[in-house]
Amino acid sequence: LAQATRVQAPVAAPTSARSRTARDPSTVCACARGWRPFLAEVRDSLRRARTRGRPPELQPRSRAGVGGRPRRCRRGCMAEEDDQDLFSVREHIKQLHAQRVELARELQQVEIDKKKAENEKKKLDDELDKVIDELEQAQGKHQKDTENMDDFRERGRSEFIRRKVREQLGRRIPRMVKIEESEEHQKEKQDGAQADAAQNDGKDKHRGGQKQKGIHNHVLVSYFNGIGSDEYQVAYRIDKSITVSQLHRDCCSYWGCSHNEYVLCTTTDDEAGARMESSVKPLWSWKEDEDPSEQLNQTLLHDTPEQSVLKPHEKAQLHLVSKEKFGQFQAQQDAARAENKAKQQTQETAEDPNTIKSLKYGYVANEGIAEPFVEALKPWPGMHTLLKNRDRVRLHKWSRSRLRDFVTYGVLLILTAASLNLRSTMPMYIIREGAVQALAIGINGETSNGLPPVEFESIIHPDRMWDWIMGTVHYQLWNESSTLRRFYEPVGQLQIRQQMAGDAECPVRNLPIQFQKPCYNLFVEANTQYTMNLNPKFGESLQAFRYFENTTVMLQNVMPPYAWRPPSAPSYTLRGIVQSVYDNSGYAINFDTARNITAEQWIRDMSFAKGYWLTYRSRMLAVEVTLANHHLGGFLSTNFLFELTPGGSVNSVLDVLPFSPYRTTSEDVAEVLDIISLVILVFYVASLRVLSKMKERRQQDRIRWSYFVSFGFFLDALAVGLAVAGAYEYLQPSPPDPLTQTGFYSYSHIAKRLQSVNSLQSCLLMVLIVKYTTLMRISPSVFRFFKFFTRSLHMFTYFLAMFLPILFANMFLANTIWAPYIISLSTWTQTASLIVLGTYQPVPDAVQMRATGGGWTIPFLMFFWFSTAGFVIHMFLAITVQAYWEVELIEGADPNQERWSRDQYLDWALWPSVYKWITGKKSGSSRSANAADDFADSSSSSSDSDDEGK
Repeated sequence: LAQATRVQAPVAAPTSARSRTARDPSTVCACARGWRPFLAEVRDSLRRARTRGRPPELQPRSRAGVGGRPRRCRRGCMAEEDDQDLFSVREHIKQLHAQRVELARELQQVEIDKKKAENEKKKLDDELDKVIDELEQAQGKHQKDTENMDDFRERGRSEFIRRKVREQLGRRIPRMVKIEESEEHQKEKQDGAQADAAQNDGKDKHRGGQKQKGIHNHVLVSYFNGIGSDEYQVAYRIDKSITVSQLHRDCCSYWGCSHNEYVLCTTTDDEAGARMESSVKPLWSWKEDEDPSEQLNQTLLHDTPEQSVLKPHEKAQLHLVSKEKFGQFQAQQDAARAENKAKQQTQETAEDPNTIKSLKYGYVANEGIAEPFVEALKPWPGMHTLLKNRDRVRLHKWSRSRLRDFVTYGVLLILTAASLNLRSTMPMYIIREGAVQALAIGINGETSNGLPPVEFESIIHPDRMWDWIMGTVHYQLWNESSTLRRFYEPVGQLQIRQQMAGDAECPVRNLPIQFQKPCYNLFVEANTQYTMNLNPKFGESLQAFRYFENTTVMLQNVMPPYAWRPPSAPSYTLRGIVQSVYDNSGYAINFDTARNITAEQWIRDMSFAKGYWLTYRSRMLAVEVTLANHHLGGFLSTNFLFELTPGGSVNSVLDVLPFSPYRTTSEDVAEVLDIISLVILVFYVASLRVLSKMKERRQQDRIRWSYFVSFGFFLDALAVGLAVAGAYEYLQPSPPDPLTQTGFYSYSHIAKRLQSVNSLQSCLLMVLIVKYTTLMRISPSVFRFFKFFTRSLHMFTYFLAMFLPILFANMFLANTIWAPYIISLSTWTQTASLIVLGTYQPVPDAVQMRATGGGWTIPFLMFFWFSTAGFVIHMFLAITVQAYWEVELIEGADPNQERWSRDQYLDWALWPSVYKWITGKKSGSSRSANAADDFADSSSSSSDSDDEGK
């Protein structure tokens, strides 16, 4: 278009010439020939313009002929066609200009519409913001209304109860309804009543100075039948003419009872009854020496209040009671009055700023005030419940512990620790370990039978048992060059003792004759042992059992080995695996350790015992001897126990305990310290402190005997019991001197008694330490730890309801699969021990379980790990973390407020008179002066942590 526009100026001349040449045809061809170069350029421009989008109907036809030469005009000239092309170009340009103007106008209108739309959008956004604000306000108001819904519901319930009670009163005692209505409008009518009183003052004086008093017009009569005082009731309308006798006869006629056997009586309120011995008063006396006519003829209402039976200020209620049950009714009313008075006192003393009085449960009670920050957490039920149910009643932290408790338990700790240290002078481990290495483990080359030494705990077959007895035992005890005899000396006699099982009924009956054999008991208890003398074996004579009479084993004053020996003093027991306890009865062979018994004699004697003395009835074989170590000043009670099962296997149990039968100076001092500790525990902890705690609970209006179910009393009672038990064990008579014994004497009970004394002293020390730590609850940080332990144990109790069944399932499954193969899984108790240990460490018998499990090992271990060790056991850690977080959230406080001043420490530590003499202040003044420093526990958690301050 631009190129076409540029040629408009030169085109004007030919247009003018065209009009002239039209009149002069001779000049057309010459003109046309002069314009040809210019027209060629215009045609090129127009051709390029066509390619840029001109309509097809406006495209000119080609002017070029063959060889690019211009064709001649049909009329002999091309000027007119060129003019027509230029005219069409101009018309097209005008159309384009018109379209451009129209498009510019439309664009301007669109911009105007866009601005209007933007303004409208801005207004709509403002309106949307306003709507969102209004919605948020409405939601907040709705949330507040929802939070207060409980209060509205309680108010509506109270109003409903009040309305129902008023309706019941209206039907029975209309007068009381009128009184209530007058009380409700009392405030509105107060000013008018004062004005009326002033106006009527002159009228009252004119009438004699007496005003008309309000009187009752109804009376409520209750019939007492011995079950309940208010079970049957009826209301009577009365006036001034009704007497007591008339009302009495009407009531008796109504209930169908004799007026000679029943009497009307009144009950006084609490204020009036407090000045009387009893709250029940009959309207007349039925004694023979008194005339009740005057009282019966008295009117119920009188103009003078003092002479009226029904006083205006008291409720109009009477009771029809049988004369025979009058005492019962009186006792019931007195008990009810005492109970109401106690409730009122309890509510008055228990009032605190966090409670209000309400009629939520039908009677006046203290109810906690809803805290705004707690109610704001209602969308989170867990946090809301935790804070809402927390203890808000706080006590002074100095009431948890007293200085005398710190001093007393500190002294007990020092005395017990000193006593335990004075008794532990003998190196028990060194004394025991030397004998165990020589006898139980064995030393190469030190056996009498020439065989390698047998380790005691690896014995599982009777032949290995006899190899150990014939080889290691003889060499170490009777060979002077043995390792044991270099440091230890056998004293007294060595005893080999067995117990046999008695006859029992076979579990399988009706067997063929060729399979029937005698059956024997599995255990050798007092009622299942075989106690008869042993008979010859395989038809041999009794002389075979008297073989020992011609050898070195038969001693004087010793029962023969074929005779059963009952339990004798000193009584002692041995603990086993198959059977828990074995007493000291049975068949025994005694050997004198002072005699020189050669290896040949020993092997010959043991071979005879193996072949003739030990039988299929035998269930237990024990080798018992006492050893002395003069270098360390101690003795050893050695007991090697073999449990012979009916299946032919052997369980070996080692029992080697050190002891000292002599009293030392340090032990005498320890005994004195124990006596002092026992006196303190009995006279202070078990008596004075108990009375003091019961007195404190009574001052706090709590049950005094609840102290006996608290954790503090449990620790005190446990300490006293341990001290008494330790004193009883230690004050037993001394045993005989082992060096003077010529026969067999078991010192097993002496060694166990010494071990029990040390164990009791250690337990007493532990209990006293725990008790002393409970006194440290006076520190807020320590107190929170105790609350943390208490809350954790509470959660553990619920979690164990899920954990214990899973643990039992693993125990039952393991015992069922591996009981025939592994001894540690053969019984329920041993299986339980292995499962409990497996929760914190690898299963000790995993390799043996895999070898004998038959494909069950991997599934069982996977189930055990996922159900116990992998997941469930870590819940205990999660519970402790949760409990610690809850305690820090609920019981946390500002350390600056918890810190005590010097005056408060003196007030807590000193007696009142001493504190007043030093500071000049009254005892307890520092406590009330700054109550914010009190970090206290709830009075409802006395049995959870301790008894201090409760």
